[in-house]
Amino acid sequence: MSFQPPSEAKPEKCVKVMAQRSRSLKRVLYLECGKDFADILLSLLVMPVGAILKVLEEAGSSRHIDSGMRKLYISLWELESLTFCVDKRGLIDPCPPFKSNGYLSLTSSVRYTCAVCKGFLRENITFIIKEDLSILKPSTISSMAILKADNLNNFQDMDMKEVTVGRQEVLHLVQAALTSSQPLSEVFEPFFNNCLNCFID
Repeated sequence: MSFQPPSEAKPEKCVKVMAQRSRSLKRVLYLECGKDFADILLSLLVMPVGAILKVLEEAGSSRHIDSGMRKLYISLWELESLTFCVDKRGLIDPCPPFKSNGYLSLTSSVRYTCAVCKGFLRENITFIIKEDLSILKPSTISSMAILKADNLNNFQDMDMKEVTVGRQEVLHLVQAALTSSQPLSEVFEPFFNNCLNCFID
């Protein structure tokens, strides 16, 4: 028998974002990112709810979601198959024509994505993601408008930090998006704790 070298685990797929936090409010007000991260957010809009809940259940992230939708999903497991006129696995594990993106094992539908851009958005554009996950095209005006909305006129109150986003951060963000009105702060503010590599804006 010939020797088979152990297969190497594939490196985790990651993207980088620039988080902007108010020190006084202890909130991440917005992110600056490229199309790769913005495409991840937009892909959630074309994912079946059942697929999202399945991924969160497998990762143990859904325990923080106290919603009727999760309880509906969990109840499927307790209903006997004989009570269905279809295979209930289609509800528990929906399989749309999605490809893997390395984060949620699901990504944008082939029907809605651009074959050239490999996603929803164009290349070489930087986007702003607000604290509530709204996506804006970046400009000095939009950045200042975000600060003004929180009554922040002192730019020295702002910290900036580059954060590497992998599968765990995406899972946490999906869970936070379903349960929080400030998902960015919930996911990215902890990166600023004991931050030695923050830049003052």
